[in-house]
Amino acid sequence: MHKLKAVLFDLDNTLFDFAEWWDKSLCAAFRSYPPTASLDQEKVIRSFRHVSDQLWTLYLQKKISLSAFRHDAPRPA
Repeated sequence: MHKLKAVLFDLDNTLFDFAEWWDKSLCAAFRSYPPTASLDQEKVIRSFRHVSDQLWTLYLQKKISLSAFRHDAPRPA
């Protein structure tokens, strides 16, 4: 096992293109998960983003809790 030498935090995407790696990570995760592995990955990602964006909006509007955003079906906070 490699010893961790550094941890970088890039809160404004100046050091690291978060979106590119997020997309690659999502694709890898969905390809390795049996229920989504054989599906069109672009459609899976679009659907995931659509739901995620809706939940994020509800969270920002304080209509759902952070816990609901992360784990549960949407419900009032």
